[in-house]
Amino acid sequence: MMKMKFLTSPTLWFLLLISILGLTHVVKNDNLKQVIRSDSQGYYAYLPSLIIYKEGNFNKSSKAERNYHDNDISQLYLLKNASGKTYNKYYPGIAILQLPYFLIACLISWVVDSPINGYSNIFSFSYYLGHLFYGITGIFLFFKCFKSLYPNQEKTISLLVPLMCVAT
Repeated sequence: MMKMKFLTSPTLWFLLLISILGLTHVVKNDNLKQVIRSDSQGYYAYLPSLIIYKEGNFNKSSKAERNYHDNDISQLYLLKNASGKTYNKYYPGIAILQLPYFLIACLISWVVDSPINGYSNIFSFSYYLGHLFYGITGIFLFFKCFKSLYPNQEKTISLLVPLMCVAT
């Protein structure tokens, strides 16, 4: 009985719709190069720099990133201090969360004999799947939290959570 009740939840259908539309948009319109842009560049840069290139100065990884984007990219996340040392202005927390997906992309790239440079469609798609997983998990936990705070309002919460996600 509980499983059938969950299948009728608007939150579940909202999460499925968001997942399907997002994957379709990214893959169908060839938008994989757009996945790691803006702030994501800074958070993601730790992974190829430290794991693949084993460097802390981001030289090789920034070159690989520019090659992947055909030099049509700005790397505003990289800053230089007074002594000329390059550093990343973003904290590595997101990179730690994305590490399993990055390692899976490394494994897939190795299996299909694709270059393991941290910047290819395999890595972008894997990064997107990581974001999708954490987004869905966050919405699900948000729903569970509200449900535990207001147990008698489950139907209202099932409608409210998707509306709040769309509104933000």
